[in-house]
Amino acid sequence: PSNVWIYVALQGICWLGLGIFSMVSWAVITDVIDDAQLKHGVREDGSVYALYSFARKIGQAAAAGLSGWLLTAIGYVPGASGGQTGDVLSGIFAITTLVPALGFVLLSAVLWWWYPLRKAKVDENTALLKKRGAPFVLATMDGSAGVKGLVTDAMKDLDFTDVCACGPLPMLTTLFW
Repeated sequence: PSNVWIYVALQGICWLGLGIFSMVSWAVITDVIDDAQLKHGVREDGSVYALYSFARKIGQAAAAGLSGWLLTAIGYVPGASGGQTGDVLSGIFAITTLVPALGFVLLSAVLWWWYPLRKAKVDENTALLKKRGAPFVLATMDGSAGVKGLVTDAMKDLDFTDVCACGPLPMLTTLFW
């Protein structure tokens, strides 16, 4: 657009959507881990997270390669004296706006129609895991959910063999060492 503030506003909306997507994708992984545990009888958090991390790295590398290819396709010339042509500038605008939007629409369609873990299935899996006796401890600093205080405080009186935790490194260090 000719107005830079419209572009900034649209980019802000896009980054908000990307932030929400990022949070949801990490939440979905835990649902996949639970489902795999019920199907195969083994909880493989590390393997699932490693595979997800590897897939993200492959995606980032593919995105970098695709960006270079698209810039070449629109006629971008690095260090061009006098700047880029109007067609190249329009192409750059399309690459930074339309390509990500189309990617998110495609990904949303895949998740909507092919992702097997809907809310009812996730709730069923949670109930089955609770029935099997998998202990769950939630701690928040203000006590708004679960035990009030640190997770390390909540775990002092528990007898456990497995821990799944996320948080800052000092907390994780306290949990495991």
